[in-house]
Amino acid sequence: MQVPRIISSPALSIVGLAINTTPSSPEIGQLWKTYFATPNKNFTRAEPGVSYGVMQLDRSRGVLRYLAGESSLDNPSDLEVWQIPASKYAIFQADLNSVSDVFTYIYAQWLPQSGYA
Repeated sequence: MQVPRIISSPALSIVGLAINTTPSSPEIGQLWKTYFATPNKNFTRAEPGVSYGVMQLDRSRGVLRYLAGESSLDNPSDLEVWQIPASKYAIFQADLNSVSDVFTYIYAQWLPQSGYA
């Protein structure tokens, strides 16, 4: 499996569609299909051609919140907006067919032995 790129990133504003789900759920791939099929996404893209899958784990409720979106220079009212703080991040590449396998790899193999957990 792939070795991620570790980057230091400035703060980002990510806009998109979000769901409550579980890691490796097929709902995540469907969310991406819905996001890309959504017409008239009216915002200024900070990084044209780059998309982000962002996760927030609420351990107290056992819920994974997943956002499929793009970085934006503004905050459109028709999409969910998440503010991502400046920090170090692990970047993994995935497409709609491999996203479930990449999640499994991250949580079952890479993260436990990475020194970041």
